[in-house]
Amino acid sequence: MTTSEEKPNEQTEKLIADLTELIAENPANTAAYIQRGVAFTKCSKYREALDDFNHAIELTPESATILNPALSAVHTMLGLDYAQENKFELAITEYTKAIVINPQSVEAYLNRGVALLYQEDYDSAIADFSKTIELNPESTTGYFHRATAYVIQEQYPNAIADYTKVIELDIANAEAYFERGIAYTRCNQLDNAIADFTQFIQLLPNDVRGYMNRGIAYSNCGEYSRALADLNHALSLDPNLAEYIKPGIAAMHTLRAIHYEKTGDVESAISELNLALQFSPEIAQAYLNKAVLLDKHGRTSDAITAYQDFLAHADKQHTDLIEFATQRINELKQIQ
Repeated sequence: MTTSEEKPNEQTEKLIADLTELIAENPANTAAYIQRGVAFTKCSKYREALDDFNHAIELTPESATILNPALSAVHTMLGLDYAQENKFELAITEYTKAIVINPQSVEAYLNRGVALLYQEDYDSAIADFSKTIELNPESTTGYFHRATAYVIQEQYPNAIADYTKVIELDIANAEAYFERGIAYTRCNQLDNAIADFTQFIQLLPNDVRGYMNRGIAYSNCGEYSRALADLNHALSLDPNLAEYIKPGIAAMHTLRAIHYEKTGDVESAISELNLALQFSPEIAQAYLNKAVLLDKHGRTSDAITAYQDFLAHADKQHTDLIEFATQRINELKQIQ
């Protein structure tokens, strides 16, 4: 008997000890091996559990019908342990044993597929995920992982179809919307991508990924104001991403500057370039863009300053641009 103060693991360890004594007294006690195998499983001692279940089957072959699903499950759990240690070949071996014992094991096919993904054996992974779906047509995880494999193989229409199936089965699956948005982006179906990122944002409004990727999609559509709004919001959600987001914001302001210049609104164009420099003051090209714009519109003194700023930040490898800026400074100084 155990006391109420004993922890579950302590109770299980005591049970294992008691069963071990029973087996010592009667080595042909099939029930004791089965019970100890179950106890070992609860303690995550999967190899010991396998030994006990296999020994029970040797003693009583007719027990295999009952024990095979348990054996398969234990092989799968052992495989998961190996996978957590990044020992994927060993994990695949255990999952395969589980499948041989129980060909209807959804978990074994699913997890072997994941391990095969890590091994970059994408065709085999897809085959396992397809078998998972065959055995369980409502396996959102099976569809999701197969879609991942399709994306890696650049089979975007297949990936989109699988992510769509996940959404049909689980309409609130935020990750499926996000990943389908990525697949749509790579297919240049930007309106669909924006719709999916918008849905992702509605489900996870504080997840920076939605705003960043929708911002990129808006940018690719030429909707720079919306792109800026999303990228700025992403930056407000996670300032630690400034290194990655600020160059994108600077690029959006630069593109807006180009648009304003084309429409003849030079002052707005200059304002946009100044904003670009606020976000990425270390990017030499931004100073050169500003210098060329000012130079083009006769703002000599300001253009000289911008060319000098460019030279202060320019990579010495860009000798042609450095020569151009130096030459224009000398020419503009002669004009003054």
